[in-house]
Amino acid sequence: MFKRNNKSCLIIIISVLIINTILGCSAKEEAPASAPAAEEEQLPTTREVTNLDGDILTIPYEVDRVAALYGCAYEKVALLGAEDKIVLCSGFHKTYWPWLSVMCSRIDEVPTTIAKAKQVNVEELLKIDPDVVFFWTNVDAVEEMQNIGISVVGVYPGEDAVQDLANMKDQVMVYAETLGEAEIKIGREYCDYFDEKLAMITTVTEQIPNSERPRVYCAHGSLMKAQTKYSNTPSLIDKAGGLCVHKELPGTWPADVNYEDFMKWDPEVIILEHSGESSESPLESFISLIEEDGRFDKVSAVKNGEIYVTPMGAFFWDAGSEVILEVMWMAKILHPDKFKDLNIEKEIQEFYSRFYNYKLSDEETDRILKHLGPETTV
Repeated sequence: MFKRNNKSCLIIIISVLIINTILGCSAKEEAPASAPAAEEEQLPTTREVTNLDGDILTIPYEVDRVAALYGCAYEKVALLGAEDKIVLCSGFHKTYWPWLSVMCSRIDEVPTTIAKAKQVNVEELLKIDPDVVFFWTNVDAVEEMQNIGISVVGVYPGEDAVQDLANMKDQVMVYAETLGEAEIKIGREYCDYFDEKLAMITTVTEQIPNSERPRVYCAHGSLMKAQTKYSNTPSLIDKAGGLCVHKELPGTWPADVNYEDFMKWDPEVIILEHSGESSESPLESFISLIEEDGRFDKVSAVKNGEIYVTPMGAFFWDAGSEVILEVMWMAKILHPDKFKDLNIEKEIQEFYSRFYNYKLSDEETDRILKHLGPETTV
């Protein structure tokens, strides 16, 4: 009886297995050849960046074609390693910043479509079809471009915004965040470098009392024009260990300076910024103009020969990413005894090698320090 029951159970088990196998094969035949592929995730077509004035700007998600029309736009895009993205530029470098042609490989091949600093040929711009335009803020051309669907990033805080040196880092990061992830990484590297070099200077200058700080006047383009309290010049001079005599100068900048105020300030150091073409030597001509005038003979800086012209490289040092070089250069001029170990030539060479991938020779470095353009061969 026991054996018969075992045999019956075995038969039942085998029958069940056979049925399951048949059903399984049938199920496989009815199943689709493959599961439907998951839908690919769609990338957004736009994204947002925050401008220096707090405005939220909408730009294309991918930025590969850039019109660098704002004065210092080309040098910043190049600093961030994105020169290949530039499809249009202002062209002003040929007159004002000839070193940019030396340090940047493509700039002289890039089309230009701008006649004046705040004007742009919108029709020509449309033909170029940039993803984004770096331009001024709050000028008529910006609204015109935006109305026809051109994304404009106006990386300029405005003439009524008080600036300091930190604004330059903010500017660089607006450019970087507009361009993409790779550029953001370089932008952060620049900010770290900026902070490191500024700390190197201010660790010393913050200990200098006002009684030991020279009175500094920074002329803008010509002697009787200067940056106002809204510019970064008062901050720059302070960090370098000086007293900015025109730090309360009102109005948009640069502003005209009253002769009586200038004589009352009696600057001990005069520095000319934003000056002329760097293909000439403006220092000698600047000094000659002051000396020939005769009205400034009693000014301390003139009597003691403390007159300088800011060096210029990829852009005006006082208004571009090289402003950190100006802080070091100015600190060494104002307090040579406290910065004996500061090798400004080495600092300049390090900066351009690190951020423009260009190795300056000693002769080129000397020419930049003397506000001379690159030597040209006939």
